[in-house]
Amino acid sequence: MRESWPASVLALVRARNLLLSAAGVAIGGFLAQEHIAMPRVLLWAMASAALLGAAGNVANDLADRDADRINRPGRPLVSGVISGGAALMIGGVAGGLGLLAAWQVETRLFLIGLAALVVMLA
Repeated sequence: MRESWPASVLALVRARNLLLSAAGVAIGGFLAQEHIAMPRVLLWAMASAALLGAAGNVANDLADRDADRINRPGRPLVSGVISGGAALMIGGVAGGLGLLAAWQVETRLFLIGLAALVVMLA
């Protein structure tokens, strides 16, 4: 049975891993604040980490389609549930929103996020 399109998008971006990324940023924020609190800037940083990670995961799947046909035939791109064009759009939107979220934190985080995105796409 084929997964639904929304479930396939979550598989494409590896949603579970993105939750771990956001949780890691939250823990770092708690340690830096020396208490547990969720100020708006921390929420933006968590969103940025998850969205930039999603863009990187999509880029990875686009680049690894040939290997995934053999090793992971159930992945959304090679199974045909999500087209290459749709994946490119999903990754582009995620990357753009991730950079926007980083900008909401501060310029330095935007530059770090941009550098990380370039590395993930390379």
